[in-house]
Amino acid sequence: MSAQHRDTPIRPSEVARRLLEAANHAPAADAALLLPDPVAQFLRLYANRPATQRTYARILAHWICWLKEAGSDYLDATTEMVEEFSRRPTPAGSMRAPNTAALEMACLTGFYRDAAGAGYIAINPADGATRPKPPPAPKSEWDIETARQLLRTARRTGDREELFVLLFLGMGLHASEAIGIDIEHLGQTRDAPVLRINADHPTKSATVRLHPVVLDAARRVADGREAGPLFITSSGARSTRYLPLPLIKRVGARVGLDDLTARDLRGGFVALAVRVGASTHEARRAARYVESSPYRRYDRVPDHLDRDPSLRLIDALLAE
Repeated sequence: MSAQHRDTPIRPSEVARRLLEAANHAPAADAALLLPDPVAQFLRLYANRPATQRTYARILAHWICWLKEAGSDYLDATTEMVEEFSRRPTPAGSMRAPNTAALEMACLTGFYRDAAGAGYIAINPADGATRPKPPPAPKSEWDIETARQLLRTARRTGDREELFVLLFLGMGLHASEAIGIDIEHLGQTRDAPVLRINADHPTKSATVRLHPVVLDAARRVADGREAGPLFITSSGARSTRYLPLPLIKRVGARVGLDDLTARDLRGGFVALAVRVGASTHEARRAARYVESSPYRRYDRVPDHLDRDPSLRLIDALLAE
């Protein structure tokens, strides 16, 4: 690494940008800011997965800058440094999320494995590092009364909170599926409301029956709008998939379910749908856990929308 690079203060975001330039063979404005080949070679492995490539470039940029502040080079890193990096606090001073730490460790392990294989280093320093503890398993012990209490609390809290609980716990949607809903995806078929999920996806699109309570909550969230994203920011842009997290977490805390997530609610949908009479296959199909041909054939049965377990489940959640 050049002396100029060592002496030049640079932000991780700028390092990540330069790494991507090197990996994708774009001309760099200042070649001295580019790092040697091992990083670019590793990132090129993900050229056909641009989101992963950007994420790994960001992680490696933070790792390189962190080592630079410690007076070390990324090719001289030790196992102790890797462990310390994975345990570092966030800029706000809080503990790093286990999923984030695990992703960083996976990136460093893969990078140093490739670097060792190419002869840049003798030993992979990430191989012997202590892995961060995995996140707790999603909550699976759901009962109808707890779910009813959660829905009642969400309805008292706000329209978006109510709709998210209905979409995740009542219908088993992914967070990305909920955020991806456009108002135009709310439709009608055979005198019953329906929702098109992943409407623009070539293979994952699906039409599901919509309970009238969910439709009413969606119209309140739309607040008179007739087109565009259902969930929007103050500027009118589509909200990100991170929007539900603080809302769901706040509602969950009010009923004694700490650190509740959309994933927990989606898992609860399957458990509760079985409790109200759906088969395990029906519940998992409704949550789109499987894509095998028998379930795709089931989707073509004329009355499959009427047998959607979400209808029975939401009726059970609304019962007093």
